[in-house]
Amino acid sequence: MLVLTSTVSFCLLFNIVRFITIYSTDRECALLDTCDYSIQYEIQSPTDTTNRVCATLTECDFPNRQYEMEEPEFNKDRVCAPITVCDNNNGDLSTEYEDDAPTYTSDRVCKLATVCDFTIEFEDDPLTPTSDRDCDKLDICKSSEYILAEGTRTSDRDCKRLTKCDDDEYESLAPTLYTDRECTEITRCPSKYYASTVATSTSDNICSLITECTSNQFESKPPTKTSDRECQEYSPDCDYSQEYLAQSATSTRDRICEPFTECDFDYEVCRNMNYCWGYTHAHIVAPFYALVLFHCPSCDVAVCLSKGYDDNRSRVFSMQFFIVYTLVDEMSLIEMRATV
Repeated sequence: MLVLTSTVSFCLLFNIVRFITIYSTDRECALLDTCDYSIQYEIQSPTDTTNRVCATLTECDFPNRQYEMEEPEFNKDRVCAPITVCDNNNGDLSTEYEDDAPTYTSDRVCKLATVCDFTIEFEDDPLTPTSDRDCDKLDICKSSEYILAEGTRTSDRDCKRLTKCDDDEYESLAPTLYTDRECTEITRCPSKYYASTVATSTSDNICSLITECTSNQFESKPPTKTSDRECQEYSPDCDYSQEYLAQSATSTRDRICEPFTECDFDYEVCRNMNYCWGYTHAHIVAPFYALVLFHCPSCDVAVCLSKGYDDNRSRVFSMQFFIVYTLVDEMSLIEMRATV
């Protein structure tokens, strides 16, 4: 009860003193401070009994590190934020480029850089801090081309047209993916040689010596640029008791023997009246100059004439014959004498 009485007494005394102080003196007024809002903002608004409090606006470190993320108001400070740094200073490892540059009131905009597939592409334009890299497709060499230089990360593949061999050349070295075709002039076989293996588009002529026929042979087939001479043995000599030489042998042809023609002596005589092969003989009997007919078994020129004509020169007279037989050197001589 004593404590409560003491408290009430204290409060009463305080109010009395306050009343005497307030109401016994005049009010004092002061001009409010004015903020320069271009460089300041109001951190405390004025009241009836308190002045306005101004503070200096924060300045962003632009363009080095900061930009103004939030602009100031009369009672709000400027808000600065760090400027974004693009990952574009690591060379080939850079992953970003600056798509939009920062301003005092906007941040830098970074974009992911294009990544080239270097198995099929090359970097035509490099990545810069402010531009993207440009990737182009690597050239694909045609079947008629070879790779002179392979593509790199920053250069295209270089394709070159394959060499085409001329008509008088062959492919001595086949092309590869990275090398050109090599052509060589086709060998021309010299005289006395022929091409035993003819050149193709990928191989040369192979020259061989032309065969020379021996003395017992004749050339049955002449050589050409691509074939050898063919030789053949001569046929045996003619059996002149039964044959005559129809064609003589040369270096390029064989001899030909033909059998004597057998005349039908009932109706024919040999054309050559003075020489017959066999074992009989005939001659013209002077002074009649008539064709004497006799038995000649074969003719040496393979021609029989009809009886009654002397090789188309004179008429044969009718005559009577008588025959005398004699033996001369194993040959029967038939001597025919004619009488008119």
